Amino acid sequence: MMKITFQEPLHPNPSGLTSAISSSESPVSAALPGEGASVQSERVLNASNIYLIEEREGVPLRIGNLALVALRIKESESGRIDQDKLPEFLCDIPFYEINSSLCQSQAIRQVISNCIEKSLGLKTENFHIKMIGGSGTKGVSGSPVYLIFDHAGTKLIAVLKLLPKVVELPEELCAIEFLRTLNLEKTNIISILGVGRTKIDNHEYGIVIQSVASGKALDDLMEDVVSSSEKESAMKLLCEAMASTGGTLAQIHEQTLSKKVQSSFEINSHIKAVVDVTNKLNKKISEGNPYLVGSLQIKDLDSLLKKMGTSYIQNPGFGAVAHLDAHVGNFFYFQETGYVTPIDISSLSRSFSSEGEGLVSPARDYSYFRKKLHVFGLEKGMNREALVRADNSFKIGYNGCLKQGAVMTNEAALFFEYRTILLFLKRYIDDIEDLDVGSSEYQKKVLCINHMIEELKSMA
Repeated sequence: MMKITFQEPLHPNPSGLTSAISSSESPVSAALPGEGASVQSERVLNASNIYLIEEREGVPLRIGNLALVALRIKESESGRIDQDKLPEFLCDIPFYEINSSLCQSQAIRQVISNCIEKSLGLKTENFHIKMIGGSGTKGVSGSPVYLIFDHAGTKLIAVLKLLPKVVELPEELCAIEFLRTLNLEKTNIISILGVGRTKIDNHEYGIVIQSVASGKALDDLMEDVVSSSEKESAMKLLCEAMASTGGTLAQIHEQTLSKKVQSSFEINSHIKAVVDVTNKLNKKISEGNPYLVGSLQIKDLDSLLKKMGTSYIQNPGFGAVAHLDAHVGNFFYFQETGYVTPIDISSLSRSFSSEGEGLVSPARDYSYFRKKLHVFGLEKGMNREALVRADNSFKIGYNGCLKQGAVMTNEAALFFEYRTILLFLKRYIDDIEDLDVGSSEYQKKVLCINHMIEELKSMA
């Protein structure tokens, strides 16, 4: 079993940690959720003081950080943040007050600007903000995402995420710091440049400012294959990026593989998920859903559930640390260096315990990435041959970086392929009901639905 140890902070308790963090010139109002009174704090958390620095023999060392506090409030078995202990962590996060006299969009923008000013040390006139995501945009977990540019608006200097779930703040810090403890080749890890929190309509949000991921997202490289006049050149670059991404995931999985079988909590949660989706799809079949009737029968889905579920339960394999949202929108590839940068990694925190022990199957990344690659690719207009090439490159890159042999069982790999297809089939059938039958988006959804039905039939 691999255990990850974070170094102890100067002060072993959150209040001590707070007092050791350096001050800013402008006060920031801080208040815990549910408390009416606000507390004035002279601090701001940014790249220079999220990590406490001490010099030893002239060498600066990181000897304590907020990630350590976040690690201490994780539940051991599930790897999740203990909600009862979350306020303990939030004590150290500056609170940015919303200006109620402004409309909501202006107030949010002002809060974001304040956080950028204090975290990055920039004046408002020296940066520009552009909102690019939210509600499921690639790589952003449905969170509103803002690009931060320099005063000229030409150079991207940082990325800000407004997190609808404040629990993602400790998760993000834990995940990033954990990855830094690994010896990952050809992999960049993003840095946290600032954190904060705010409250909008009585709902608390987390704010995190991160460094920019170098290169281009894999799904953008997929679009280049479709749109470029130099298709073969674009395809070769995509395959190169896929192989490198496979290598990064393989290193994470192998370096964190435990000697302990996945917990019953982990296994049962996935069995419950596929049972639930199977029942919902069976209901749609019984109601005469036109996309399923004639293609799948209730007995087919029930038989597949029994086959896949039983195999996985009998041989789930060992636990490891995993990204848990590994798809082509969450990995960037920088061609000049061959480096991969994973993003949107807060969910990775849920894959290891407070002791640093890996809890989940590597197949959750491996199978999910591959199956989602095909679905995304079909929607983008890639042909089957190109998708097979990209998939094979990912597999070759993944297996080529494993030094100790397989890190997952065949049963787990197949189960998570099945689980991914099943969940996306249900999602696409729900989505298509709101689309215009004559639209191109509708046609793409139908293509993906038919592809997933074929995949399920091949597993029977």
